[in-house]
Amino acid sequence: MQFTPDNLPAVPDGFPTLYPSHLLNPNKKDKNWHLNYCKTMYYMCKNNLGYFSNDRKVDWVDARLYADGNQSVQKYYDWCSSLKDKGGATVSYMNLNWKIVSPIPKFYAVLKGYFSKLNYKIQATSINPEAALAKERMKASIYASQKLKPFFSQLEQKAGQKFGENPVNKEMPDDVETKEEIEMWFSRSFRDQSEQAMEKLQRMVLYENDWKTMSGELWDDVMKCGCIGSCVKIDRIGKKVKVRYCDPVNMVLDNFRGHDGNEMERIGEFMLMTIAQLKLAAGDQFTEEEYYDIAYRHRGQYGNESNLVPYADYVNSDSTYTYNQWDNYQVLVMEWYTDSSDRIKHERKMVKGVSMLFKKPFDTPIGKKPVNDADGKFMYEKEVFATDTKTVYGGCWIVGSDYIFDWGKVSDISRPKENKRECMKPMKFYRITNQSVIELAIPFADSYMLSWLKIQNLKAKAIPKGLIIEVGALENVMLDGKVKSAQELIELAVQTGIVVYRKHSTLDDGNIDTSIPITESQGGMGAEFKELLESMASDLMSIREVMGISQMFDASQQNPRQPVANAELAVKGTENALTPMVEGFE
Repeated sequence: MQFTPDNLPAVPDGFPTLYPSHLLNPNKKDKNWHLNYCKTMYYMCKNNLGYFSNDRKVDWVDARLYADGNQSVQKYYDWCSSLKDKGGATVSYMNLNWKIVSPIPKFYAVLKGYFSKLNYKIQATSINPEAALAKERMKASIYASQKLKPFFSQLEQKAGQKFGENPVNKEMPDDVETKEEIEMWFSRSFRDQSEQAMEKLQRMVLYENDWKTMSGELWDDVMKCGCIGSCVKIDRIGKKVKVRYCDPVNMVLDNFRGHDGNEMERIGEFMLMTIAQLKLAAGDQFTEEEYYDIAYRHRGQYGNESNLVPYADYVNSDSTYTYNQWDNYQVLVMEWYTDSSDRIKHERKMVKGVSMLFKKPFDTPIGKKPVNDADGKFMYEKEVFATDTKTVYGGCWIVGSDYIFDWGKVSDISRPKENKRECMKPMKFYRITNQSVIELAIPFADSYMLSWLKIQNLKAKAIPKGLIIEVGALENVMLDGKVKSAQELIELAVQTGIVVYRKHSTLDDGNIDTSIPITESQGGMGAEFKELLESMASDLMSIREVMGISQMFDASQQNPRQPVANAELAVKGTENALTPMVEGFE
């Protein structure tokens, strides 16, 4: 299910509207602090205060429908007719097949097929000083052995035996000789034991989290929404790395500039969970009666039954059929994380001539203070100062209630190697472009559909090829002394091609009819049909332009006389246009 501020539950009375302070004593960031924080997040998100616009998320939902060719036909009703009935519904007298005809699914399938063939391999590189130094020594040893190879060869001939060879030398190709070639081989092919272990661990994590399926979902969002989201954290039960796909439509996102969502102070996601799934996630953080209360709050919502037997009746019942009936109820959960700061105070003072630090209580005043001996003589100066350490707090909240679980400081916080003071939240978001390739193609897909409807209307109204007959010229025509009826003369003309008609008037008034009694009507849809076909062809080209797909890339036009170099340039141009999406996925 997709959640936008429009279909989220209303904000109950008494919800906090201001975020609690991050500069509190870390010990005071208790359950109430976390509850107030996530409630304020919900209030801000529901009212579009500082968060991604509701309209933007609706655009993503529409783009997904267009990518599948399942967009609403209501706009086409409105464009084709301005008539409304008393209820405000559009009235159309056109007898058309309103089924969607769109070129977008084809181009979407072409891109999906291209992206699915991109294989990525995570390569680990040791950055600790010991491993880096060992690798540099190995490079120097190999380079030296390569340079001294002729000398060792002569020495082995004189000694009459083979010397032991470095195992790394056996793996290295014979044509690797220069220092630059050795550096390249080490960076691409050589892996020490710690790097191999890390790469195997990464492959295991991706395998256990069904990365193939998840990557497909991420590529879908790259093309449809122009952004992607995921969550990486340690599973509470298995204590393993859990990688989970996050739907951008359901995410709680701060407004921010740039691409990397880690710049946002806070982030979250709405998700539906059954009570059974909630029990696996929260465990004994809630009692059985509290699980019942959570289900009771969600009765009649998200497909849940409206009637729920009181908890006491379940507990006192001997029936196993009705017991824990609420385990299948679905509840709305918001998982959220925020950047925060832990302020720690230390005192710096001299101990036997050595400056030392001692941790002090949070309420200790900050500042410098001289320390004197018993005689009042100055000995040294002590200083109390505060250090703010950036960290991450978060949890999971049952929306609209006071139930929260897995709250507190996040464990195993990721920190970039470039800046250890910075930290990254478990939930990730990356914005590739402000408008996805599907969104860019939507106006032209609408134009294409409108042209198709008009072509149908032309076909329905088109007059077939036929005859135009001036009946007066076929009246009172006499052949062989007999008057022929108009129907007989028409049949004679159709069957034999001989047209018999009266040129002179029967009133002997001298009038002569100079008109041709039977002429051919061409019928058909006329020039408008050709114009509409040209419009549809133009829309197709426009979609290719905005999506960056050449005709060579989607194999829609193959000219056998096309030079290979031109075809390669066309495909390369498409790959260049898709580069931002590929980089965003990486």
